[in-house]
Amino acid sequence: MPGKLINEKETTDFTNFADDFTENDLSESVSSAKHTSCTIVCGYIFVVTTLKFRYNKIGEKAVKKIFLFFTIIFSISLLFCGVVEKLANKKPMIKSVTAFPSQIGTQDTTTLKVVAEDPDGDMLSYRWDDRSKGEFVSFTEDEVKWIAPSSSGRFRIEVKVTDENGGKTTGEVFVDVIGDESPIVTLTEPIENQIITGIGYTKISANVEFQRAINRVDFFLDNDSLLFSDSVVPYEYTGWNVTSLSGEKLITARAYDSVDLNNFGEDSVHVFIEGVVPVPE
Repeated sequence: MPGKLINEKETTDFTNFADDFTENDLSESVSSAKHTSCTIVCGYIFVVTTLKFRYNKIGEKAVKKIFLFFTIIFSISLLFCGVVEKLANKKPMIKSVTAFPSQIGTQDTTTLKVVAEDPDGDMLSYRWDDRSKGEFVSFTEDEVKWIAPSSSGRFRIEVKVTDENGGKTTGEVFVDVIGDESPIVTLTEPIENQIITGIGYTKISANVEFQRAINRVDFFLDNDSLLFSDSVVPYEYTGWNVTSLSGEKLITARAYDSVDLNNFGEDSVHVFIEGVVPVPE
């Protein structure tokens, strides 16, 4: 199930910079700083080598002063280059965070996956965290296994993506853990990874197994947009208009216990809608 993204922004005071200072200017500054550093490194090596051969002619104190001066310039240039490069670094971008399946039983296992990229092409590292609710088979990969706890409920799982220069972004996904007392929902239409042509209407339907009565079944698009609510068997929605849609979508069916609306079960599937370009008349 795709999760909502939370962006962590590291703020820097740029009030002393001109208003028209752009990312291109910053990139040029990085390049300039690198070239300057290379020039100073070459000069530093040349001066040290020259002093070595002229040591006896100019005296020990003069050599030490000149050596100290160029050492300071060399260190400042490297520091400046590093600072500018940090400022130019762009943080990673999380494209999606999913849990499949998104609804599991107690102590069952689900697969969590984050898809991320770095605008600068930096290497990325990952760290998953569920506040010690369940158990991770591994928590430092882009795809991990998560074992649910013995208690039911909705659990928030966070993933932090960090690049090699310290830029970071955080995403989250929710996993619903149900006990034997919760409704068991199965989406029958559409099915996982189904490709849908983006014309007209598509049917969404679900089966629900439960020992008590069901209050209603809600159908969601991308986890937060309610499409339709149905309280009569068969639970279905025939009015989903896909004409203006395209790309990957998440369909979720959620069934509520008539006695306790906080007790629910749900199922989700991913579909891909092929957008159709209208043909001019």
